[in-house]
Amino acid sequence: MKVKLCGNHSLEDLIASSSSNAAYIGFVFARSKRQVEPKEVKSWLQQVTLKPNQQKAGVFVNAQLDEIREAVDSASLDVVQLHGTESPEEAAQIKRLFPVDVWKVIHHHEHALELLDQYKDIVDGFLIDKKSAKAWGGTGESFDWTFVPKYLSKAHAYGKPCFIAGGVNAENVLSLLKYKPDGIDLASGVETNFRKDKHKITQLQECVETYERYIAK
Repeated sequence: MKVKLCGNHSLEDLIASSSSNAAYIGFVFARSKRQVEPKEVKSWLQQVTLKPNQQKAGVFVNAQLDEIREAVDSASLDVVQLHGTESPEEAAQIKRLFPVDVWKVIHHHEHALELLDQYKDIVDGFLIDKKSAKAWGGTGESFDWTFVPKYLSKAHAYGKPCFIAGGVNAENVLSLLKYKPDGIDLASGVETNFRKDKHKITQLQECVETYERYIAK
């Protein structure tokens, strides 16, 4: 079970996240309250050494190819996460052009499961999130996790990992982990006053380790 700490938008955030056992360190390049510029991320990465197993993920919403190229090059991204209404054709083009894994975010709604079919032969993974009227994600709100097994079943049938995002924190993560997602994605759930909180990251990490040590077996 992998953890992605997303929405790092300062050097201090990156230091806190990189000191954890998170498998993925995420940056939001789309317009949002956590938006960062590629040149900023490049500068931070020159000052912080990630762990060998930590990969860098960039979040984009209906971005132009030049925007994605600049971020991939500047931050040496390992993952491009498509969080908007990117079509299967656009996802395939990004997959062809850039040496990265491509994840497609599916926003939970009654017909969301059908969308996985459209990207099954293109993307490297899925992430299920909740979209609000004001934001594509990062709202700190969760969807009905009883639907998680359905998403996992379909993604696994295609041989793809499936991450869950939206309102995850140390207080509720065990309720999510019982469904055995491949990974979880957090931003506000490990923040205090809009900044990454080492204590909350440690709490989350301890919950995950407890789950893997005692419950997952």
